[in-house]
Amino acid sequence: MLELPQINDSIYLALSTDFDSIAQNPYQYILDEFTDHDIIFLGENHRIRHDLLFVQKLIPLLYEKGVRNMGFEFALNRDSLLIKDVITNKNFFDQAKANQIIFNLSPFWGFKEYIDLFRAAWEVNKNLPDEAEKFMIYGLMHDFDFSIMKKRSDEFDEEIMLKIRKGVADGDQFMANSIIHDFVKKEKKTLIYCGIHHAFTGYKGHGKRTGVIVQDEIEVKTMTISLHYPWNSMKGSVHKTVYPVNGFLDAFIRKHKSRDFAFGINVNNTAFGNLSDTTSAYAYDKGLKLGEFCDGYIYLNAFSMAEGVTVQDNFINGNNIEYAKTQLPNPELRDGIFKFVGTKVYNQIASMDADIKYQFRHLY
Repeated sequence: MLELPQINDSIYLALSTDFDSIAQNPYQYILDEFTDHDIIFLGENHRIRHDLLFVQKLIPLLYEKGVRNMGFEFALNRDSLLIKDVITNKNFFDQAKANQIIFNLSPFWGFKEYIDLFRAAWEVNKNLPDEAEKFMIYGLMHDFDFSIMKKRSDEFDEEIMLKIRKGVADGDQFMANSIIHDFVKKEKKTLIYCGIHHAFTGYKGHGKRTGVIVQDEIEVKTMTISLHYPWNSMKGSVHKTVYPVNGFLDAFIRKHKSRDFAFGINVNNTAFGNLSDTTSAYAYDKGLKLGEFCDGYIYLNAFSMAEGVTVQDNFINGNNIEYAKTQLPNPELRDGIFKFVGTKVYNQIASMDADIKYQFRHLY
């Protein structure tokens, strides 16, 4: 196990003082931040079940707050009308269409908890008067066609990758353009739910990502809130991932409350923002403060209590498996032994990627 650090009295006092004065219920924290921000990026690490359950419960609260839009990395931009059809259908929730939206993104992202975000929006909309504004979810992602990939090394050939991305030169610019067109120019307050690396509005260690591009467009009216997740470790480390900011945040919450005490907090101009990281890949060789990484932080649970998302029943099935086979982004497997396996094995590919218990096994 990767041990947590001991917190000395001065650090604990600084953290506890700020925590007791400004930490909030994580739902209320996001809602309150929309008072001063138009676009909030909520960044996840992918496939952590409690993150998705949190967003599902957040959707009706956003609607009550007057935030009626969500940008969603995990659906294609061209499928936004299909999403609207699913979540505004008053008669029933069309599970097949909801599955298809995610399938169009990737046959290997068939996770129930992501699909159920459409159901959460549908639950809000089905009880609204016909004339009422509905809660809308817009896809942000561009298309892919991995059938073009003939060998694994193709991922390093930009000419081939351009074809795989259907002519999209920069995926982050594509997502940013979608956000600017669908929300910024129409002055719609919006939650953007996406992978954390797309969500950066201030941290530029990963280049000019979606959040940075949008930040340049609207300046202080956007922010990054990071959900709690293990950070990739520096090259040469024993473990693939490490605790964020050297484990001080996890160590603090255990000492001050409990490992499962959920909260949201602004890190700017607080002791939390000054927590330093020297062990993750984000720090490079100069160290990184949490306040340089994100504007806000949400802790929902300890890593040892986290679970992975689950594959939607019958997601890859007899009707779509032939197409799914063409989209496996590993041509050696796709054109080799996987030519001869059925739907059960193809659905298991996604479930293996979602084995969070195994991935987090070295963390408390």
